[in-house]
Parts: sequence; C-alpha cells; structure tokens
Amino acid sequence: MVVPCVVMLMCAGASGQGQKPYVQEKNAVYAEPHGIGLLMDVFRPTGPSNGRAIVDIVSSAFNTERININQHLSWKMYDVFCSHGYVVFAIRPGSASKWSIPEMQGHVRMGIRYVKEHAGEYGIEPASLGLIGVSAGGYLACLTALTPVEGDPNADDPLLRHDTRVGAAAPICPVTDVRFGEAKTEDQLLRFAKRLGLNPLGKPTAEEVRKRAEALSPVCLAAPDSPPFIFTHGKDDTIVPLAHSENMVEALEKAGVDVELRMVDTAEHVWDATIPEDIEVIAGWFDEKLNARTCVGVEAILD
Repeated sequence: MVVPCVVMLMCAGASGQGQKPYVQEKNAVYAEPHGIGLLMDVFRPTGPSNGRAIVDIVSSAFNTERININQHLSWKMYDVFCSHGYVVFAIRPGSASKWSIPEMQGHVRMGIRYVKEHAGEYGIEPASLGLIGVSAGGYLACLTALTPVEGDPNADDPLLRHDTRVGAAAPICPVTDVRFGEAKTEDQLLRFAKRLGLNPLGKPTAEEVRKRAEALSPVCLAAPDSPPFIFTHGKDDTIVPLAHSENMVEALEKAGVDVELRMVDTAEHVWDATIPEDIEVIAGWFDEKLNARTCVGVEAILD
C-alpha cells in the first residue's frame, strides 16, 4: 500500500526561525558490557513534552559512528520528533568489528531498559516507547520489537527489572531476513556464523547456522502480541530490496498485527530527498499509536 506523504503542522518546539527544537546531550553512557561504554545522544524538546520517548537505533551496515548520528540530523529526524514533543534517545549499539548481531540486539535492549529506568527524570511514560531505525538500525528495531524480554523484579541491577517491550516500531528500509542461503565455502560459513553469534572455533554445522539465522530473521518472528509497525521503504532499493518490508508486513498481517507499509516512489536505499517528510508522517503515526499528548503551535521545521 502506498501512502502519500502529508506534512503535518502539529509541531511544538522552536518558536523562532532558526532555533532548534531540542537540546542535545552527546555521548551519554547507557551501558557498559565487558567494561566498554555504550554511547547515546539524548535530544530533549525545548517546547512542551508530549510525555513519550523514541529510541532511535543508530546503525548503518552494522556500524555506528558519530557520522551516522549526523546523517540522522541531516534528515531532521530529531527536529521532527522533538517538535512533536518527544524525547529521543539515539543509541549506538556497537559495530560489527567488535560485536555480533545478538550482542548488538542485547545492547538495544539495554538502551530500552535504561530509558525505562530513567523515565521519571525525563518525564516520559516507560510503557509507551517508540522504536525506530534505518537500514541495519531498522533490522535491529524489528528484531528487538518482536522478541521482548520480561524484567526480573528481583534483579540486583535495577535496569534488569524492566522489560524490553515497546509501544510501536517504525523501521525504515530494514533487512528482515538474514537467511542468505548456503555459504559457498567453509570460510564463508564460519564468518557468517560469527556474525550470528556462533563460535567459529566450535565449527558450527550448516544446519546450526541455518537455525541461528532463522532465529535472527524478523520475518520468522511475527506474533499476535507484536506491537504496531509502520514500514517505510524505497521502491527502487537495490541494497535492501523492498521485498524485505513486503514479506515482513505479510507475516505481521497473518499474525493479526496492526501494520502499515509506505512505499516511496523512485527512492533507493536511504534516500535523502523526501526523508524529512517521511519522518514527519512517522511522527504523526507515533502520536496516534503511543497516545501522545498533542503539541501544537509553531511553524513547521521542514523548510
């Protein structure tokens, strides 16, 4: 289904031309696995808060650098969401040079738990978080939203007392199926196994790798209790073909989940031309699904 891009002017934040609708806190540490600090930037609205938060998973090709946050800034992602009154946590889950996919997923869960633990400090509702990501970040958003972990009320670590459920998810051009077929060589199989979190020294079999890939493919994980989803994908994407989102939507629909697909005409992978307007549509969708308090009263920030 193609949904036209409508720029909504229900924004709250900057009251004058050129004034940013947020205050940015850089490089806050949200977790320290193995003694290594995981970083995030926090964007707090300068205007009225709507009482909700969005977790932005910043990852491109499973790498997360300052340049990736700068790219999201260039798309006005934080301008748009903060103008709607959201606090945005731009979490960096680590890079593939150091971490496997399951480890990066674990880091996203740590980020969600951190936000829930500190919800009172930010004036947000912990049970109503939005989750977004682009490309590899979109994949991690899908995977995490579909595989929530319950909290342990008796855990010594207060973060682990919180679950990892989110209220809605909005992946942009995500990979949804990592079942890439059979590796041509043993070396390829072992490299793929390592990316999936299997120990290559243990010489995992092709069947073990296949089962792990299936367990890490969002398209295999749709369930009736999954949160609402909206997918945004370029029709001409040759890096992550549109079929990834189409197949994911089909799986969610079969499970009875509230899901929507927005296909962007002539857009390739991670397009720039209209993405601020596409994010504005997503913000309006989050407003509805997260039951956010409506914030109105200033000019649009998309010019």
